[in-house]
Amino acid sequence: MLNLLSFILLCLPQIIWCASYLDEKRLRDSLFLNYSKSIRPVLDLEYPVSILPYLHIYSVYGLDINSGNLITRARLSLYWKDEHLSWTPEDYGNITHLYINSNMVWTPNIVVCNSEEEANRKSDVVYEIRLNSDGNIVFLQTKILRTFCDINVYKYPFDSQECEVWLCVDIQDSWETRLEPFECILDLEYPNYQWDITVNCTEDTDNGTDLDTATLISLSRRFTFTSVATMLPVFVLTILTLFVFLLPPESGEKVSLATTVFLTNVVYLVEMDKVLNTNSRDMPLIVCFLIALTSLSGLSTVGSIIVSRLKVINEERAGQEQQEDDRFSLNFIKNKVTPISTIDVEQRHDLEQSFEKTTKIKVKRRVCCEHRWLDNALFVFSFGICIILSILFAYYSTNH
Repeated sequence: MLNLLSFILLCLPQIIWCASYLDEKRLRDSLFLNYSKSIRPVLDLEYPVSILPYLHIYSVYGLDINSGNLITRARLSLYWKDEHLSWTPEDYGNITHLYINSNMVWTPNIVVCNSEEEANRKSDVVYEIRLNSDGNIVFLQTKILRTFCDINVYKYPFDSQECEVWLCVDIQDSWETRLEPFECILDLEYPNYQWDITVNCTEDTDNGTDLDTATLISLSRRFTFTSVATMLPVFVLTILTLFVFLLPPESGEKVSLATTVFLTNVVYLVEMDKVLNTNSRDMPLIVCFLIALTSLSGLSTVGSIIVSRLKVINEERAGQEQQEDDRFSLNFIKNKVTPISTIDVEQRHDLEQSFEKTTKIKVKRRVCCEHRWLDNALFVFSFGICIILSILFAYYSTNH
């Protein structure tokens, strides 16, 4: 019995003060009887309307480094007080808040300044806002933001980007509408596997006004399949550029390999330029590396042609010298003091073979010495250049 009595006593005030349709209609009629949404909602028009912005980022869909657009889904909340729209809840059936259309009250003209979607937004869009009994208004908008970022792909594919979401008052002056310090939160519904994302609320203090405020979104690229797919061809092309000089010219494929590697470097450089076709502040390190590697590959192609041509010239010259040495050897044998008829046939054959072998060894050494030194010199030079380029790329990619 005591418990039942306690329950009745607790519920009785709510039953007595339960709002009805007539209470809310009477409240709405009373609030908007002499209300004008074209006048700023302050009793003294010398004071500005303070707006508290709040940004809740739900999703980061991606960053297009070519166009410099960051695509996010966020809820923009605006809080301000309308001093003309307040009431005593006890006078209207204990109603503490109302939900009304945004076109019924004064709303601040606050936009995302660096979003191309805001420039094309419809002005007749009506949102539902919450009006509390003390005059505080909560204005919630869920938007797909396409904001512009200052792209810097200097360290691509190990780069970090910083993008800002700027809020500003479109028309009014700072003494009329003032933006309070930004509040923001990152609460991703789905993880982003390409970027590590952090947010930081900042204020614009350069212009000395209260018309701008921003959220800084920092993105650091993760080491993913894209990073591997970008760096692996560069590593392989560097090795192949060196292996051109390890292939002997006698194989007949030295020039073909050098030309193929050079054309592959050119194609990959062009494709990388398409991927990084952006207004970056600095030239990407990987593009600089590919330009140097392509130049080195072109040098190896020219060097391979020179080495192969030098080998052919030396072989032709060696053939002529060998013919002269053969004639000289026959004359040498015929002009011996001892008549050739007195020399045993086997001794004569051994003497000719020994002289011919000695002559071929000398010719072969002369030919090798005239083109292999250039091949070895080009290999040492290319190896040193590749080591220096790799060290510089690794250093500047991991340091500012």
